[in-house]
Amino acid sequence: MSGAGRASSSSLATRNAQARAKALQQGERDSLDALVVAAVAPATGPMYDYGTKLMWMIRARELQATARCMAAAGYHISDHPGPFDPAAFADNTQMPDLPRIARTHEFVPLGGLSVPDYTKAEQKAFSACSATADVPYRQLLVPLSKLAGSWWTIVFRTQASAPVQAAIPALNACAARYGFPDNPYGPASAPIKSFADFMDWIAGFLDGAGSRGASTSTLQALDRHWSAVFVACARPIIGIWQRMQLGAQPGFLAEHASQLRQVDALAWQLLGSQPNGR
Repeated sequence: MSGAGRASSSSLATRNAQARAKALQQGERDSLDALVVAAVAPATGPMYDYGTKLMWMIRARELQATARCMAAAGYHISDHPGPFDPAAFADNTQMPDLPRIARTHEFVPLGGLSVPDYTKAEQKAFSACSATADVPYRQLLVPLSKLAGSWWTIVFRTQASAPVQAAIPALNACAARYGFPDNPYGPASAPIKSFADFMDWIAGFLDGAGSRGASTSTLQALDRHWSAVFVACARPIIGIWQRMQLGAQPGFLAEHASQLRQVDALAWQLLGSQPNGR
């Protein structure tokens, strides 16, 4: 091959590599944009679960910065976060992810969250390092929280609306088939008046057993039983409010498009693959 031919082949390979890199970066950006939408305005339980990964990503970056700061102070902590588990961020009262609960038979991680056992000096250093690590992400979290707050006003209004409230008697009837009003603390004092009341009744069986020192196998069996009850009884009423929220979401996103673009840009700057996002 001539020198000109080799140069042409090299140039083509370079262009192809650049195109692939650009496509990968655009794919990452699109995924991050979708994550921001789910974090800001989740209309369903699965969407809420998906959006919580954004907070997990932020906490992972903060952990890395905290570990570097701790190392500089003479202490060692792992800079590797645990794997993303949406159950650890779950909102089972207003955004329950029924498919996940039905699949895993779990409301929240059974073992809870482990807390490191630091000495007093280590705890002081960790608190200072964590506070410093949090600073860069406030510029993202503040507008994100403000925008999400506007969406949750719609969610609260939707879940208190007449169509949702009209489904409460059916929720009562379903709970009665599984023993309501009996619970570990004695009969309930009133019928179920809200979805939160229903969740509290279900949680009583799990929290009560946990507080009495039930074994892991017992807790797993209770989780399996009561998660099935929860999904069976909750599906109709959640279906109503999710349809309403899905209907409200496009208008909300259009109305707040400029704020959403601001949050998208900050998320990419801090969490994307650009050099200053590492």
